[in-house]
Amino acid sequence: MHLLKILLFSIFVLYPALSLHGDTQTIHISPQKEIEILKSLDIDPSFREDIHYIQTKENINKLKKLFFLKTLKRGSIFIPNLHALLDEADIPDTFLYMAMVESKFLADSKSHKHAAGLWQFMPATAREYKLSRTRHIDERLDPIKSTEAAIEYLKYLHRRFHKWYLAAMAYNCGETRLAQAIKKAGTDNLAVLLDEDEGYLPKETRDYIQRIIVAALLAHDKNIIKQNNSNHLFGYCSNKKLIKLYFKGGQSLQTIAVKIGVPYQKLRACNPQLIKKRLPPNSNKLYYLYLPEDLAQKAKKRIATSGETFIYHVQPNDTLFLISKRFNVKMSALKALNPHLSKYKVLKIGMPLTILGKPPQDQKGSQKSSSANILKNRIVTYTPEANTTLFALSKKFNNKVALLKKLNPGITEKIHKGQKIKVVRDLNISTTEHNITKGFKTALIASKDNSSTPSTSTQTVQKEQNNRRFETPAANVAPTPKSTLPEASPQPAPPVYRSYTHRLEQNETFASIAAEFNLTVKDLLKAGNVMIFKIKNEQNPDRKNEDRNSTHLPEAKKKP
Repeated sequence: MHLLKILLFSIFVLYPALSLHGDTQTIHISPQKEIEILKSLDIDPSFREDIHYIQTKENINKLKKLFFLKTLKRGSIFIPNLHALLDEADIPDTFLYMAMVESKFLADSKSHKHAAGLWQFMPATAREYKLSRTRHIDERLDPIKSTEAAIEYLKYLHRRFHKWYLAAMAYNCGETRLAQAIKKAGTDNLAVLLDEDEGYLPKETRDYIQRIIVAALLAHDKNIIKQNNSNHLFGYCSNKKLIKLYFKGGQSLQTIAVKIGVPYQKLRACNPQLIKKRLPPNSNKLYYLYLPEDLAQKAKKRIATSGETFIYHVQPNDTLFLISKRFNVKMSALKALNPHLSKYKVLKIGMPLTILGKPPQDQKGSQKSSSANILKNRIVTYTPEANTTLFALSKKFNNKVALLKKLNPGITEKIHKGQKIKVVRDLNISTTEHNITKGFKTALIASKDNSSTPSTSTQTVQKEQNNRRFETPAANVAPTPKSTLPEASPQPAPPVYRSYTHRLEQNETFASIAAEFNLTVKDLLKAGNVMIFKIKNEQNPDRKNEDRNSTHLPEAKKKP
């Protein structure tokens, strides 16, 4: 019985293994492609005739090909991101296989020298490239952050040694060790540095660069793709990149997987940086997890309907700080959940924001109603006195054409005289008018005058300003019954100041001009102003009877 076991073991285990090792196969790749791969690493094409390169190709057997495919399949989760990051940094695609040689695409792999991750960062190098390590997270295992750090390190090595194959070898044995080897050999020629008898480099480094070349050659072997039905692997794994989703701290991956409907093993494989398989315990902070694009989209829909987040619409006078205090959420969490905020310098009324947590009881159902009431109270009916167009009305009332169509179903582009049109009127009337003759804005700024009752002419100008804002008599704009508001008590209009053109005279200074118009030099030099002068009629009797519609002072007499 014992002999029978040995015989069966020899037939079914040893013989296939030995046959695979002895099955030397040539690589089916064109010479042009070989040269292209070597040039991508800055290796001279003459290296194809070197004994090291020939022996490397001859040692490729079926077992190595199968191992290559297995490793490539294992890295299919990370390859799309790695390829995109390398391409963005203008680093050759061949370095994708350097990660394969370093870690066999095992993102959580660790060596006996305490190197870890896809790119096998040593603790000291990781700290230098800002990869942190805590009790809960090791960023050396983070597939995206570690790749970004590896790219920075490789670019530094390339700047020092000027050739990509030297950068790869320095990555393995250290830049100091490589510099000593080049100095000892008297050249940086790859064939010389790989000399086994001289031993310029450690055996591990000599094998390292050759294994990268072999992996790159196998990746371009058309036969291995066809025979093993692995086309999907060489298409960079359907280009399903990893994207970030944010969750509150303290949750385990098992809990999150159930919550978002994603297989736990998949979630774990995408996030090897979590040492304890759970997010750090700070529940007031958001932490990211990686998921492939297709699963991430499903998870987002699941999260949106789970009640863990809600949509808040920005209200008047809201700021990001006030919103964070109102809902007890950190500003960093708000920005993480709302990446579109980076496109805006200020919040816009009605802008939707995703808030983590459940809405307060007094906020439920009030958001939509308050936004709707604000809009509802601004809807008025306008009756044009002449034929016009929808586009002209949109410009007149600063309404979008789409909004006008929504308020007036069935409306056409042509608007007829007497036709009643609903528009949204802005209650905050702007106090800025355009000075057509000068091509700049004339600001109506507040007065420093302490008098509480404005002059009659000032009120008249203010009324004309408001009429010009809507360019229609008040009789033509009738508010709808639902939007009738109680009349506000009349507020005194601020004094109106006009812009004037002043011709400089000889020996005049900014100080003298400012004193003449009751201003300061700082007012004259205010950024963005085109010499907007502030005139007080009471203190400038010479100009008291001047026509208010004039924007120029009487021309000064030229001195001889």
